[in-house]
Amino acid sequence: MDTIKLIIQIPAAVSASLAALMSVLVFIRLSWPAPALWFLKLYVSALSPLLALIGVLSIVVGLVTDSALIGVIGIYDFLIYIIHIYLVSRPADSSTSFEKVFGSYWENHIGTGLKKHFLPRRTVLRLPVVSNPRLEQNIAFVLIPGTDRKLLCDMWQPHPTITPSGLAFIYLHGAAWYMLDKDLGTRPFFSVGRAS
Repeated sequence: MDTIKLIIQIPAAVSASLAALMSVLVFIRLSWPAPALWFLKLYVSALSPLLALIGVLSIVVGLVTDSALIGVIGIYDFLIYIIHIYLVSRPADSSTSFEKVFGSYWENHIGTGLKKHFLPRRTVLRLPVVSNPRLEQNIAFVLIPGTDRKLLCDMWQPHPTITPSGLAFIYLHGAAWYMLDKDLGTRPFFSVGRAS
């Protein structure tokens, strides 16, 4: 029985400790130059619902296996990430002057065609399914003087059935495509939530 308890405690302790360690990034206010830490902070913030769930599971494991340490770390994880989710997803208060700039009834000025593309609420665990985006690849945006070389980009636009707003994502090709794929990671990034 002690072996089974240990087999349950080790993964719970490791995952709870990693979640607690990652919570440090929630408290740090980053400034330049720290782009790698910005990505880590964004990653931790995006995973905060999952990390809060790890906290709940750690609390349960701590109670079931009589491990106070795992339970306390689980409580810490759960509280930190639930508070973080609340602080990030709450509506802006009046001190942001949003209503001063756009008016107190700014939502009434948004057309119904655009409003249907809004998220239903501030906290959404799964993005709604959307149509496949249009992708135009290898668009030359400049010719290097004195050579025949062109600098290329890709342009991502919404599906043709969506009313165009004039906005598009333009992805400039980097030099790393000699070693890796030229659009490394952009297809999954820009296609998140699209229809299968």
